[in-house]
Amino acid sequence: MVAVAHSLLVLKINQIDEIWAKPLWTMDTFDAWVVKLVLFFANGEAAVTIFFVLSGVVLGLSLDNSKLTGMRLYLSFLVRRAFRIYPAYIVSILFALLFLSIGVDNHNGVAIASTFFNWQYRTPLSLFQIAQNLTLFDWTLNLVSWTLTVEMAVATFFPFLYFISRRWPGYAVFVVLLALIVLAIISADNYGPILPHVYLFFVGLLIPRYGQPAFHIYFRNRNIGYKWLMSATLLFLVESQLLERSQSGFGIGATLIIFGLLHNHQHGRWKFLEWHLIRKLGRQSYSFYLWHWPFLFIISWLMFKLVPFRLIEGYSLVASILLCLISVFITYWVSAISYKFIEAPAIRAGKHLVSRFI
Repeated sequence: MVAVAHSLLVLKINQIDEIWAKPLWTMDTFDAWVVKLVLFFANGEAAVTIFFVLSGVVLGLSLDNSKLTGMRLYLSFLVRRAFRIYPAYIVSILFALLFLSIGVDNHNGVAIASTFFNWQYRTPLSLFQIAQNLTLFDWTLNLVSWTLTVEMAVATFFPFLYFISRRWPGYAVFVVLLALIVLAIISADNYGPILPHVYLFFVGLLIPRYGQPAFHIYFRNRNIGYKWLMSATLLFLVESQLLERSQSGFGIGATLIIFGLLHNHQHGRWKFLEWHLIRKLGRQSYSFYLWHWPFLFIISWLMFKLVPFRLIEGYSLVASILLCLISVFITYWVSAISYKFIEAPAIRAGKHLVSRFI
């Protein structure tokens, strides 16, 4: 969803800028209508909702399996999280610095490109900004890295949220969830991206504890399968449109989608989740997420250098589709290399460090 959204937002479609922010019924050309319709399903900002809820589920289950307690559990969690997030991210940042240093930049902007694209790599970076990017205090070198800032910030207190979700009584858990939702609402526009998204991680933590009982209360027929997934997906897409200008959806649709996948897989259905390609995409998804934007930018830059503007402008939909296909194909293979030689060794190093010293 993120990759498709970014690809379709590089160009002005029939000279319409920021097409993602305009209602579907205002589109007056076929190309613009198609792009807007695709963006309804490939809403990158809404996909982040799934990313954070899923993080809460997966990290909570990993802590369930840990034999450590107390401070050792907390330290081991932070160390493994840092080794999981930072190594691949730092390499992607160094790669961005490399292509910027050889002149692949956007200092002058491109007339036929969208405001979204022209905002990227527009001004020269100072050493201080580079240091901020490497430490996740700035996101100018890779626009998706703000979500990693949220991940690492939440990691510092995630074990406490985990303890609440697993040990506190239900009414107290509900009060905490309500407080986090209120915090998200009052901090949405003023305090950066971290506080508005904490509740999504907590919702993910609650799925293993409350998902199954709630499911049986509302649905006596366990085998609802695809009907559940389709309904949850529709709700998620509607949410994404209601909050189109925000950084995430409400989280309800994402929660139902993730629980539907877990529930049906637990009961031996939806074997496609075990397909080799699906599992491979799952393993490489973090690297894919990191590397897609840098390669999309380079491919777009080359297109602007090599193809006449008039041709691109006349076939903006075709050009956008080609940008998507080429960037996704290249990123898939780069992410495979990144996972094998950066991610996997870093994950093993984190586990080894924890087992040896913690």
